[in-house]
Amino acid sequence: MKPLEVVFLSGKGGTGKTSVTAAFAALADGAVIADCDVDAPDMHLILQPQVRERAPFVSGYEATIDPGLCRRCGRCAAVCRFGAIMRPQSPEQPWRVDSMFCEGCGACERSCSRGAIRMSEAERGEWMRSDTRFGPLLHAKMAPGAENSGKLVALLRQRAREVAAQEAADIILCDGPPGIGCPAIATMTGADHVVFVAEPSESGLHDLERVVNLAERFRLPGSLFIN
Repeated sequence: MKPLEVVFLSGKGGTGKTSVTAAFAALADGAVIADCDVDAPDMHLILQPQVRERAPFVSGYEATIDPGLCRRCGRCAAVCRFGAIMRPQSPEQPWRVDSMFCEGCGACERSCSRGAIRMSEAERGEWMRSDTRFGPLLHAKMAPGAENSGKLVALLRQRAREVAAQEAADIILCDGPPGIGCPAIATMTGADHVVFVAEPSESGLHDLERVVNLAERFRLPGSLFIN
């Protein structure tokens, strides 16, 4: 039997969404919990999990320069739109790629006639499965400046479904990210119910309307929790 997937969302940060999710986890007795706020996870601060399994999150590509093949022509820097190719400060230093700026587009690799640039899969963070006093927790953290958080959220939710099947759990509780961006969309896609957590203020109402409108596009039923 497919477990019920309940997602907790808010239009802004600071509404107490994570605390509310943790409270529901305590009441649910054996739920599988997923912290889908991968850019700023904090469920672990409440549940104090014991990590059982961890694995890297690999997504996208990044360039590296082989100094033995590089002839320092600068063509790669000329075609890079993101300023990721770092020019050396002295002749003794090699050209290199700053991974914080590299978008993995591959333009530099294609421009290099010497084959000195190689595109390889990039490690963007890690995900973990942990034990808590309220049930299994799936959580993750993105590397600083890393992208593809939506893909990491999708990975966490898939792992949560697998754990729910193993544990015969009948409910999955997902603590989603604030806002209406890609991670929030990845959190609510395919869910069964959304709990909107809002604060009783004018700005809270404005941000609540945004996330409710997003959920309506997915035709998801929802409930409102005013914190």
